[in-house]
Amino acid sequence: DRFLYRRVAAGEWSIERLLREELARSPERGNSSVTDRLMGLSYGVDRQIKRGLPVEDEFLTAQQHIAEYQEFALGLQNPDGTWHPQFFARRGASRDTDGLLCSTSHILEWLVFSLPEDRLEDARVVRSVGYLAQRLGNQRTRWSVTSKTPQDIRALMHSAHALRIYDRRVFQPADPKEPEAKPESEMPEKLAY
Repeated sequence: DRFLYRRVAAGEWSIERLLREELARSPERGNSSVTDRLMGLSYGVDRQIKRGLPVEDEFLTAQQHIAEYQEFALGLQNPDGTWHPQFFARRGASRDTDGLLCSTSHILEWLVFSLPEDRLEDARVVRSVGYLAQRLGNQRTRWSVTSKTPQDIRALMHSAHALRIYDRRVFQPADPKEPEAKPESEMPEKLAY
């Protein structure tokens, strides 16, 4: 930790430099590395905003890049809410159900993390949430986890994480808060026997 801090303080590395270098890379569009990259960029911009710092320079460029990819991703989505197993390299249906789960879970996970709150109830996002919820609730998926490959298990975990992010961002703010405990001064007095 101290070593990294000294390197950042010395100007060798910074979040801005990481964003700049990541934006200069061209990841393969046909696998999960593209969503890993987009998630990293989205996280960097999100942290900047949460710290109340201005979104300018590399952060602004990353934010614009993310917005373009969000539209691109939603444009590639299949009518049933899935994405092709080749992620952003191809559009269309596939008989590879495990591949559909993998690409859909990765892309939706990134989208529900990075989209503005007012876009989370977009019908295309809701369709993907429904697809993942149905797949995770499917008897075959639930009972055959031990026979899955590591890639399939990762897809299931990304699915669960995408649904958790969606739940936290869409439903939990609307959930009624639990009643707070009454202060002792408002508690009924103990009865004497």
